[in-house]
Amino acid sequence: MVFVYSSFCRLVNVFGSFQEVATILEHQKHYYEELVKYDGRFKDIFEEVYDESWKQTFEDNSTWFVLS
Repeated sequence: MVFVYSSFCRLVNVFGSFQEVATILEHQKHYYEELVKYDGRFKDIFEEVYDESWKQTFEDNSTWFVLS
């Protein structure tokens, strides 16, 4: 908890106000949440295309592609 507080204090010192730091952190949180949604959707699409078009070719050549 001390690390988080001290990091927050450093951000306030750099940006000058609590409101600016809170706004920046909120935007970062929103951006991260959008990336998580995008990553999940990308994985779903990739798996679908792989299973339909490439899985058999990889297995025939004793090669596996693991998406984690």
